[in-house]
Amino acid sequence: MADDVVDQASGAGTSLTPGPQPSAMNITDIAAEGDVIFKLQLTRLRVSSVILASASPVFKAMLGRNFLEGHGVRSAQYPKEIPLPEDDSMAMARLCSWFHHKEAPDGVECLNLSTVCGAEGFFAIAGLADKYGCMAFFKVMSAPLLTNFAHIPGTKLAPIEAIMHLIAASFIMDDSRQFYRLTRYLVMDYGTAYSEQLQHAALASLPSSFLRETPSNHEQG
Repeated sequence: MADDVVDQASGAGTSLTPGPQPSAMNITDIAAEGDVIFKLQLTRLRVSSVILASASPVFKAMLGRNFLEGHGVRSAQYPKEIPLPEDDSMAMARLCSWFHHKEAPDGVECLNLSTVCGAEGFFAIAGLADKYGCMAFFKVMSAPLLTNFAHIPGTKLAPIEAIMHLIAASFIMDDSRQFYRLTRYLVMDYGTAYSEQLQHAALASLPSSFLRETPSNHEQG
């Protein structure tokens, strides 16, 4: 997945003239002296290319001399603006905050995995970590969140939408232990049919090998 992202970039002639400074409106300074601004659908994020390159091989290649995004002058005074229209704005904000060892920006909801919003956000970040080749980093940062999520007998079940997103995230993360635990919850504690479960958007986005892994396929088939 990460290689595909790098391959999409194309080289161009290097310009030594600083480009125009981006408007300060809607810029979130994750790195106050950052030399890169990610232009997302809902916001702009100022980040450090050095930190990005150390965290992600995809960003390292993207910001190198062989790709268009790495060309031209890039500094805190003249940051390079890179459009990422397809990436989830809030997920990228949290992932970049983790890269920089910072608290998430204002407006980025805390990841409460027991809620649909929190679990969906976790799934979105896992997708970006896979896309940008930083899954090992993401696993370290997110392990406490996923490990601490558990259904305690006698308590209220988390919404099934949350479970679905967490199952999909654990599959992307190749976390077999959490995947088994979550899919077992789905089989034992929720009454939805297997055919209905597979229609969920998060699960439908997974490769066909997912069908062979889930316990619900074995136990209901």
